[in-house]
Amino acid sequence: MNLPEIKHYSAKVEIQSNDLFALSKGLNVGKPLEEPCPNCFVIRCTNWKQKETYKAILYAAWKTNAFDNYLYGSVIPFIRIQDFKNVVTEKAKKAFNNYRRFETDFKRYLELEKYEASIAKQLQLIRELKHVYIMRHIK
Repeated sequence: MNLPEIKHYSAKVEIQSNDLFALSKGLNVGKPLEEPCPNCFVIRCTNWKQKETYKAILYAAWKTNAFDNYLYGSVIPFIRIQDFKNVVTEKAKKAFNNYRRFETDFKRYLELEKYEASIAKQLQLIRELKHVYIMRHIK
């Protein structure tokens, strides 16, 4: 298992093509990002495959609230970089124990999220259509 370098993001440091970013403050701590923001960590991956792997691991950890137990602060919660590294390392070890299964399950998860989004869109359209039918007779 090849762990990437994890640092605090600084606008002074040049962004590389295989860099991955994760929020370090707020209630979405650990959420993977493609573009940096002032309150994020940078995960320096060595290649595209490693970037995609850690993006999936971060996404899974974020969605399962793995970082929530390590939040500090009362107004704007944040995570310490060492706690972030520990969680990422722990989740990466679990994922790499059976990586093929993790990869297929993660792909299925993403497919289900797309399906869920399409159903949500259909429900929104149904609500709008119901509204139109009622408004025809009231206005």
